[in-house]
Amino acid sequence: MDALSGEYADDIKQIIELFSNAGELGSIIKFDKTFNWTKLRENVEDMHTDALDIFGMNQSKKIVLKVLTIGEIMSTKYDVAVTNPPYLNKFDPDMKKYVKKNYADYSGDLFSVFIFNNINLVKIGGYAAYMTPFVWMFIKTYEKLRSYLVANKEISSLIQMEYSAFEEATVPINTFVLKNVPNGSNGTYIKLSAFKGGMNVQRDKVLEAIANPDIDYLYRTNQANFKKIPGSPIAYWASKNLIHDFEVGKRMENIVVPKVGLQTGDNKIFLRFWYEVGNQNICYSANTISESTLSGKRWFPYNKGGSYRKWFGNYDYVVNWQDNGKMIKEFTWENGNARSVVRNPRFYFQESITWSDITSGDFSARYRTPGSIFDVVGKSAFKLEKQTDLLSLLGLLNAKVTNYIFKILNPTIHLQTGNFANFPVINSKISVYKQVQVAIEITQNDWNSFEESWDFIRHPLLSHIADDNLSIWYYSVVLTNRGAKNVPIFRLWGVK
Repeated sequence: MDALSGEYADDIKQIIELFSNAGELGSIIKFDKTFNWTKLRENVEDMHTDALDIFGMNQSKKIVLKVLTIGEIMSTKYDVAVTNPPYLNKFDPDMKKYVKKNYADYSGDLFSVFIFNNINLVKIGGYAAYMTPFVWMFIKTYEKLRSYLVANKEISSLIQMEYSAFEEATVPINTFVLKNVPNGSNGTYIKLSAFKGGMNVQRDKVLEAIANPDIDYLYRTNQANFKKIPGSPIAYWASKNLIHDFEVGKRMENIVVPKVGLQTGDNKIFLRFWYEVGNQNICYSANTISESTLSGKRWFPYNKGGSYRKWFGNYDYVVNWQDNGKMIKEFTWENGNARSVVRNPRFYFQESITWSDITSGDFSARYRTPGSIFDVVGKSAFKLEKQTDLLSLLGLLNAKVTNYIFKILNPTIHLQTGNFANFPVINSKISVYKQVQVAIEITQNDWNSFEESWDFIRHPLLSHIADDNLSIWYYSVVLTNRGAKNVPIFRLWGVK
């Protein structure tokens, strides 16, 4: 085959280069210009080949023509595009490079790339339909995708399925239709998260909603409302009053500082339950990193989130932070790369409001006394200024309305610090400081009533018995002095 030449040679070479990795990239191959496909094919057809075709030139011509045909199909605008795109967030080097170059704002997962790509495959006024994981609706990774769709396309309809409805997908999913026009009419949304029982139940509920549009799990809203909520979550069930609160309220991050903390690299090496180590090696009272170093201790309280619990509790773990975390900081892989991540150390040992990363049920927040290092899943918020009233904020966070708002900001099981930062706080003249103090005291006494607490003194069933009579009871527990509260050291012996 003669070498490519003429006015279309560069275009043909560019297309061949684009398709060099077509088996992996498939339909996300992006054309940066409009090609005259008829002229390109004519140019290839006119190339001369030897009649004997000793070097297989005719076969090469066929391949080039096939590539041009595929390219034309892919660059055509369609009336409808329908897909269940692949879910993938770990790319091989070539795909990662291509996606970062051509779809940087949507590169959190391959399905996100397809959402953007497919709506642009259809004509103006055309439709693109999808079934994807529903995380794109809420979490920060897909914020740019949401912003793009809300500003430039129309969410025509969307069905958010119950968390485990479609077992084959292994992830919670939604199905939705986008229209390739700027936002116009209200979209239709169906929320099936309350209906368990698999896809048959989901199907029946959708059919009920179609037959009765007044049903209480069908919503109609204008997607312009989503832009009024920080992060633009697709919170179609948010009321007008709540959207107004987001507009006028003060963002939580302007009152406290939400942070994620230490990632040890291997908790089996660096974490222990507090009762697994010698109590004399634990420092409970450090308020700063310098105090922790001066203590000479090895183990320090560690906030690792924990189970659902309001106000106080989940003081379970200690972490090896000897010599300002020397062993953790020097913990590396065989290639020398760090395995641990020491995040936000200036907040270590400060008092805080804390919540667990995984919130499969309702949200719960707790007060954390000074003296702890916090974990990447023991997310925490700290005072922004000295006069910050952490306890009143804790009262707000444990109110029922807060759980409702967080389910709007992010209904997945992982509540991120960004979601917490976006919470709207509206000033109120009602002080709940004293009520929160009482709630903390009650739950603290509850926590300390059992042996799992390092401040345990006696079981609540024995609380009515005077100290001098306790020796008649058999109770196999050793009480230790942790220093900060000057708890006496003594042993409860059994009946002789």
